[in-house]
Amino acid sequence: MEDVDYLDGLYSYAMILTRNRREAEALVSQAYARAVEKLGHTSVFAKRKSEFFRSLREIWLEHSEGHRKADNHNLNTEEPNAYVTENNHDVSRIRSCEDSRTKHLRAAIHALPLSLQEIIVLREHEEFSHQEIAAVVRCSVEAVAAQIVKARVYLKSHLGSNRSIPIFHR
Repeated sequence: MEDVDYLDGLYSYAMILTRNRREAEALVSQAYARAVEKLGHTSVFAKRKSEFFRSLREIWLEHSEGHRKADNHNLNTEEPNAYVTENNHDVSRIRSCEDSRTKHLRAAIHALPLSLQEIIVLREHEEFSHQEIAAVVRCSVEAVAAQIVKARVYLKSHLGSNRSIPIFHR
């Protein structure tokens, strides 16, 4: 598997974190460059894949922390609803292309807290092991397992008895 084969998964993960197409694209680009620089010629598949996702998450956290600090200093200079409007537009545009079952699933996933969203996407969509997820989100394997169970219980209750709704398309 080539490094570029991770880009679709990285983009999906970035969209979960940012909910903004432009930010997700920039995040993937930065994460890809950082991971390639860090890994060099390491050929272990699992390590490379985990490092790409870990780099993406770290850059997002750094970026988010920078925005929180800037927001605290510039409360009077920014339009308060600009970010929400842009995000809602991007999410709406993406959702308009999906069928109703997928829309229902995405709504259920987006209703999860962000920490559960990213863990369930890494597990179900990217097929990461518990150990790989723990390395990406920097927590224990036991915490990952508990969060996966919690996310699945919520999704099952939110999706109800409609068994025709797949958790993820692979």
